[in-house]
Amino acid sequence: MNTDSGTVVTTLLISGDVDEIFYDEERHRLYAICSAGSIDIIDQIDKDDYKMNEKVVTAPGARTGFFVPELSSLFVAVPRRGSQGAEVRRFTVN
Repeated sequence: MNTDSGTVVTTLLISGDVDEIFYDEERHRLYAICSAGSIDIIDQIDKDDYKMNEKVVTAPGARTGFFVPELSSLFVAVPRRGSQGAEVRRFTVN
């Protein structure tokens, strides 16, 4: 979405239940944290052109996180489910 005009510039199929999307200005990427169990990485080709890069597996229900560009890291909170304990996972972006 163009935040100046409010118009939709493109649509992409991404994993379900996106809670947060972060923009990586240095790498021209979007990181979508999805409760379905992935981080969907989307490349910005130019101003209004985006393409899916890859999906990185996290854990079911992991949808909250934060991006720290100075550390080239995305932190994702994984909830306690069954035998999986709650934890914060760090993903390094390249």
